[in-house]
Amino acid sequence: MRDTEIMRPYLRVSDNQRGKSESVNEQFAELGEDADTRGWHLGESYADDGISASRYAAKVRGDFAKLLADLRAGRFEADILGLWELSRFSRKVGEWDAALALLEAANVRVWVSDVGKLYDPSNADDRATLLTGAVRAEYESAQTSRRVKRTVRQKARAGWMHGRAPFGYRREYDPQTGELLRQVIVPEEAEIIQTIFDRLEAGDSLRRITIDLEAAGVRSRAGRPLSEQVVRGMATRDSYAGRRRHSTRAARGKGGQVYEAVWPEIVKPAQFDTVQAILSNPARRVNRDGQGRHLLSMIAACDRCDAPMTSSKRGGEPPHYRCHANCGIQVNEELLDRIALDVMVGYLSREDVYRELTRKRGDSPEVKQVQARLAVVRRNLVDLENELAAELITPKMAGAAERKWLAEVESLEQRERELLTPPALAAFLGAGGDIRARLEAAPMPARRAVAREVLSPGLVGQLRVGRVKTNRWCDECRKPTCRHRVADRLTWHREGAI
Repeated sequence: MRDTEIMRPYLRVSDNQRGKSESVNEQFAELGEDADTRGWHLGESYADDGISASRYAAKVRGDFAKLLADLRAGRFEADILGLWELSRFSRKVGEWDAALALLEAANVRVWVSDVGKLYDPSNADDRATLLTGAVRAEYESAQTSRRVKRTVRQKARAGWMHGRAPFGYRREYDPQTGELLRQVIVPEEAEIIQTIFDRLEAGDSLRRITIDLEAAGVRSRAGRPLSEQVVRGMATRDSYAGRRRHSTRAARGKGGQVYEAVWPEIVKPAQFDTVQAILSNPARRVNRDGQGRHLLSMIAACDRCDAPMTSSKRGGEPPHYRCHANCGIQVNEELLDRIALDVMVGYLSREDVYRELTRKRGDSPEVKQVQARLAVVRRNLVDLENELAAELITPKMAGAAERKWLAEVESLEQRERELLTPPALAAFLGAGGDIRARLEAAPMPARRAVAREVLSPGLVGQLRVGRVKTNRWCDECRKPTCRHRVADRLTWHREGAI
């Protein structure tokens, strides 16, 4: 035992931003007063500022781990561990039990400032008191967590804000009380969000959009260029469609319930859903069409060796598609693109295509689930009308229920269209107008996505380029760039095409 005993404090607060707990400085000051009053020397402190000690905490308490390591290795070098209150040390009974064993082995006692008592872990009564306090702290932590989760769920159902305001929005607070009032649109940021959705819907790649945004000087609120991952995160955020998603931590942001939000939308829900279908398309993730600059590169194939065709330009000649395996097959790129575009336009213009495609995709479990729910909601609307006619419910009640179910019908019908139509073709099937003009005006990634879908064995057929059959051009073209001579070299590998 030293002539003057040393106390080393452990300091912790869960929230260091809104003043909900005493700061570590205030805790240190109070423990310093305790030490002066009792004639102890105040040693170096351990501190975890702004970190929870409950079982629900996500952050690691670095100084808490160091304290235990010092006790275990004999580096604590003090007689007393000072705590502002028991729950500051831990809200887990298991941690308390393990720590008490280390404290007892190191002959270290525990001072708890708020009750003004010194506890000896080797004393059975003191140990029981400390563990009882740990049980109480863990129980209170669980109760607090339950209340917080219940409040979050209730606010989610009401469509209320949670967390930080996303890019594109800002929060407004009552100047007197500090109460959160609303979330409003930031016009200059919302314009960037709308541009991202417009370009994705048009078929642009995330990479191309990211590059263009950086070139335009667009920065995050932290002053950094938007990465491809950040842009994708923006494009999948329900908030921008005026929706509030609530999911548990276990779901890691996926799934959960979606509610109508109280804040204004930046993009239309229908456009948001269309973009989700595009981004979730497996072909987009695997084939990385966003990097392609040539319509048929890696889509057309060599009929001689089955290798893909890629674009290249040698010397002063025009660009050609050449066999990637260098077996000697090549074809003029402009002529092949023109022929493929004519085939794609002709296919998408057929009246039976949409009907046949939806029939082929209509047997998927997800489609059946959406259609089943759609039938239930439509039946609810009919029942609602009958109940209103029979005066079983008031017009006000009927109106509220009707708005809710009509909104669900619209959402389900949109989802049904997305599931029944290949995402790459959604912008061209059943949209009216000049399909050729829309295809030619679309970004190259969108045209490549359509080509990959249409020129597949299951639809028109895989485009294959064979050997030159004749060096003479036809009487109609009367020039070396004879498209008929190129067309004569093509075959379409089909497997059950419509």
